[in-house]
Amino acid sequence: FLGWIFATVLKPFYKWATKKLKRPKIAALLATLMATFTIILPIVGFGFLTVKNVIRVAEPYAKSGVNTDEWLEKIQRIPVVNRVFEDPEELRAFANENGKKVFARVSTGASDFIAALPEIALQLILALLTCYFILIDGKSLSNWMSPRIPLEIAAQKELAKNLSDTAYSSFLSMFFAALAQSLVVLLAFLVLKVPLAMLAFGVAFIFAWFPIFGVTPVWMAALVYLLFANRGGAAIGMAVFGIAAGLVDNIVRPWVIKGRADIHPLVSLVAIFGAIQFFGIIGVLVGPVLVGCAIEFLKLWPPYAELLGIKPSATKSEAARK
Repeated sequence: FLGWIFATVLKPFYKWATKKLKRPKIAALLATLMATFTIILPIVGFGFLTVKNVIRVAEPYAKSGVNTDEWLEKIQRIPVVNRVFEDPEELRAFANENGKKVFARVSTGASDFIAALPEIALQLILALLTCYFILIDGKSLSNWMSPRIPLEIAAQKELAKNLSDTAYSSFLSMFFAALAQSLVVLLAFLVLKVPLAMLAFGVAFIFAWFPIFGVTPVWMAALVYLLFANRGGAAIGMAVFGIAAGLVDNIVRPWVIKGRADIHPLVSLVAIFGAIQFFGIIGVLVGPVLVGCAIEFLKLWPPYAELLGIKPSATKSEAARK
């Protein structure tokens, strides 16, 4: 499925390269290499960079616990916290105990991700091979499947077009929106001189694939850091960059979609987490496209259900109510 998504996204380039080179196999190879260097390697690279930095940051705290006396004193001054933890020592013990658990879990999760990298790499290689063969022999596969699909030829063509549009718009809109937002976050960290800028860039690129919250946790964490560092002006600047990242998302996605059917953010969120449950980290790429295709099938169903007599008519429904 992921290979089909790559082939769909790269089909315009494949057609252009075939027209120029007059050699479909070379054009398909170039398109597959483009998928490797523009999609696969950046995602794998950002993911590996993120996990590596998370382990580097979290490991010392996982072993020794959290020791941030100055920050705890500032937190203690917050009225709500002061009511819950009247004794500063109680707050310090709570932070050290739970902070150690959190950092240990983060470090363990990151290590598990690195251990799963060979399997992820194999999945991506198979997806690239699928992309190559669909590009050079997709028409034969389509001709073989056509008589085995219980739909009229016109309906098959309409469905294929809608699925291609859904795959193209869903995947590219997520990819470019994630890249744009993560670049805004990187710029914010560099301009405002916040530490771990590259880590923020990698985390933002991954978080941006998840709708609803997006890169907000990344720049909000930086904003809190700046507030505790008594850099109020820089904190305001970070908030401005955070708003800009959200605006960039609202600009890039519609520009890539260009009138094609979009998916509600809540549906995308459920699709991503459901796909991760079944397919692992690859589900981040597959989930929204898969649910978009399912929606296209649902749109196609009502007229055929009525044609086959499965959908009850108005008179039958009225008689049933009576």
